[in-house]
Amino acid sequence: MNDEAVDFALQGRLDEGRCLEMLVRADDPEGAFQLLKTASKVRDRVFGKEIHCMGPVGPILPCVLEPHCLYCRYWKIKPLDVQTLIKAIKTMEQLGIRRVLLVGGASIDGYDHEIVTLVSTLRQEVKADLEVNVGGPLSAHAVRRLKEIGVVGITASLETINKEAFNRAKPGDSFEGRKALLEVCGTEGLELRSIMMVGCGESDADRVRHLFYLRQFDRLRHLMVSRFTPQPETVWSGHMACSSVEWAKTIAIARLILPRVRIGLGGGTGPDDLPLWYLAGGGNQIFGMAVTTGGSGLNQSEIAIPVNETVSVVNRLPVIEPYFAGLGCTLTFVDRFARGNAGDGRVPKNDRRCDDACC
Repeated sequence: MNDEAVDFALQGRLDEGRCLEMLVRADDPEGAFQLLKTASKVRDRVFGKEIHCMGPVGPILPCVLEPHCLYCRYWKIKPLDVQTLIKAIKTMEQLGIRRVLLVGGASIDGYDHEIVTLVSTLRQEVKADLEVNVGGPLSAHAVRRLKEIGVVGITASLETINKEAFNRAKPGDSFEGRKALLEVCGTEGLELRSIMMVGCGESDADRVRHLFYLRQFDRLRHLMVSRFTPQPETVWSGHMACSSVEWAKTIAIARLILPRVRIGLGGGTGPDDLPLWYLAGGGNQIFGMAVTTGGSGLNQSEIAIPVNETVSVVNRLPVIEPYFAGLGCTLTFVDRFARGNAGDGRVPKNDRRCDDACC
């Protein structure tokens, strides 16, 4: 691999066959090194060395999928009430956050009324830009209403394009419903965030096919790559974890297929994964803050700001800033890509989120 591969990636000239060949070749250490190196070059050409920092808040609604996903215990967490959500978002705003991801629960029947009502209330109380992630499905009408309210993006996640693997891992969920949400969001012109889980029974060919499927959506702006990590008290608690190498290879090939999409860390990852994520072509967005409930443990140097007796906002910046400083990167709260075309790398001057350093 060389600069030709970088140019081909930026021009959208890599096909599925060549990408699968590169991914398979990366089973060899030299092939993996070349893949990660090429992906990093593509990322730097598109995004530079700046990392956008935002924060997730949730759960906003209960997960009522039955049966539960075999790898997940999110359904056990009680949703936050509206006032707690408002206080948590305002706490993040005071720390600099300008963009927040509102995170589910999920319902096979959809949460149209609930999510529109909730976001309408939040939109009147907070200033941050709001994204929504409530699994699937949402109707076209609900997506249209969320756009009218001012939601800037919606998460439409498949986890895997392999339908059999999806149904094994998520027996209470709807593969077709999640695909339909991707289509609806694309039609309605909302920014799309999607999630890909590595290590849930998919093949290399499935991963490449998944990424090329996502490439058809012009509004795709964010892809989070999760690494399957077994969780206690789940059906898959005894399954083998996905290796960090497989995860990194997938990030790298995703960067070549989706050069202008932000590729973030998903579930099953932590601060120690940041250097490998970045070296594999990850970027340019990170969750710098989050909400914890029930006294969840903190990593060293994280700072918890209480919202009430059981809920805190966790400021992760003291942990992650040294990692990025060592990589020559800077963190920013300014979302430089939210209003422009996928590749232009700037926000229009009349955008309220744009500061003087942006344009």
